[in-house]
Amino acid sequence: MDLLRPRRRSGRALRRPGRLPGLAGTDEAERLHTACCEYLALVNDLFSYRREYLAGGQANAVIALVHGGYGLQEAVTVVCDRILLAEAD
Repeated sequence: MDLLRPRRRSGRALRRPGRLPGLAGTDEAERLHTACCEYLALVNDLFSYRREYLAGGQANAVIALVHGGYGLQEAVTVVCDRILLAEAD
């Protein structure tokens, strides 16, 4: 089970920017948009973890992984690995 799937969905819900000349409507544009949204959402989750945890938040990738049975450091490592994958995309 992918514990980060809901977070990726919410990250992709970000508004799409205006048309990119030469890329609009292509698979490459869609892949770029998805990677950027995932990167943005996961970096936000990493840096806002403490605030969201203290506020009782649930819509955070680190919190979702910890609630899914990962230790805190292990969850942070998983999120950092996903960030690096999105960056490589």
